[in-house]
Amino acid sequence: MTQPPETFTWASMVFHLSFFVNGTDLGHYEFPQPLTLVIAYDPALLGELSEQLLTPYYWNGTAWAKDGLSITHIDMTAHRITFQVWHLSEFAIFAKPPLNTPSYLYFPVVTNR
Repeated sequence: MTQPPETFTWASMVFHLSFFVNGTDLGHYEFPQPLTLVIAYDPALLGELSEQLLTPYYWNGTAWAKDGLSITHIDMTAHRITFQVWHLSEFAIFAKPPLNTPSYLYFPVVTNR
């Protein structure tokens, strides 16, 4: 669970949601209707990551996945992301790195003498 998904990077937020009844963890509980989560974040922890590109994922046991998650709002003034989930799991917020990061392609120098 250490690798971010695809071309994303960590946005410094990981949390686990569990459901207990009488002290018993119900494990991977699925809701009949989606549950809306509102998660506050500290923009100072994002570094150069864009708040507009924050994306929630959940750990499916082997990889980070986002199927069944839907972002409903990112409030960049109050620094909150709102999204819906259908089940409980370990969640993390990721973001794509800024597009203005320079990339370089190096070619060897070839001369004919």
